[in-house]
Amino acid sequence: MAQTIKLKRSSTEGAVPATSALELGEVAINTYDGKMYIKKNDGSDSVVEIGGGSSSSNTLTSTHTTYEYVATSNQTTFSGSDVYSATLAYDTGTPAKIQVFLNGILLDEGSGADYTATNGTSVVLTTGATTGDLVQISAYKSSAGTVALTIDTQANISGSTVTTTSTSVTTVNSFAASTFRSARYTVQITNSTDSTYQITEILLIHNGTTPEITEYGSIHTGAAVEATFDADISSGSVRLRATPASGDTMAFKVVRHSIIV
Repeated sequence: MAQTIKLKRSSTEGAVPATSALELGEVAINTYDGKMYIKKNDGSDSVVEIGGGSSSSNTLTSTHTTYEYVATSNQTTFSGSDVYSATLAYDTGTPAKIQVFLNGILLDEGSGADYTATNGTSVVLTTGATTGDLVQISAYKSSAGTVALTIDTQANISGSTVTTTSTSVTTVNSFAASTFRSARYTVQITNSTDSTYQITEILLIHNGTTPEITEYGSIHTGAAVEATFDADISSGSVRLRATPASGDTMAFKVVRHSIIV
């Protein structure tokens, strides 16, 4: 008769068994994180992740969108919202990851050609379009998802990217309040509208109800800071919140070092 052996387990994200919960050499599993732990003793009891030390994961997504604009007389620059209220965005490079069509005819890209596309948010025709011309821009846009590195079972390094186009308060990073007690953020802001930049560091700690933060080491290339920061806890998540200083297109790249509860 077959027997099923079940190890101690938890389905809670980030949960690590306490030394008192395991016998020496006993194995436990976190079914949410897909991690295994064992109790050891090298002079004192401790619980370590099997195969731990460090691990990492990341995601990258790419979207394809066709934007459509109806030209006005002699219009050369096409950007922002199209006729379907979609905001133009594309991956830059050489060449940019787009194709541009004028009344169904594919245009050539580059200096001295039919158009230029260099900043990821606009396309500039060499010759102005005629009233009523249909400009279609077929574009690819990639975005980095969460990138995480777990160090032993005590700390975590992760990253995220968020883009804003308004002055609305935006969450640029979040984590489970039950998993991590404190965090150090490095935030880089790229204002692609004005070609200005900012980098800042933020320390955060919370008591399960209210987070406290302090910002330091902030440097910016523009006349003023690109954004200000605050934090809150909502539905069990600690959220780092940014308030952009303008409606310019801004990319917030965040690296978070966090320590478990």
